[in-house]
Amino acid sequence: MPYFIHYDTLFERRPSTLPRFKMMRPRITGPLVDRTFVSSFADHRVASFVHYWLYLMEVGQGDASGFRELLAENFSLDLGRGEPMKAWNSFAEWFQAIPT
Repeated sequence: MPYFIHYDTLFERRPSTLPRFKMMRPRITGPLVDRTFVSSFADHRVASFVHYWLYLMEVGQGDASGFRELLAENFSLDLGRGEPMKAWNSFAEWFQAIPT
């Protein structure tokens, strides 16, 4: 019989980087009720992407290099300030100008 599982976690904070798991313990919280499967994979991937983007915004301190893997080679990024950015150098200069 399938069960709902909850993970109790404890994190170790690290300055200017992602935290590390200090403890992770699965806990069965009850039986899984029969229902139709609905994939939420795409929603979770998008949420993860957005959280990572915001994380890089918070800790980048003017270094845009972490965003390189997130932006396509031919991207168009509209930040609501006129024409969209379409070049890596424009993005890097914009990011460097953000106060920390």
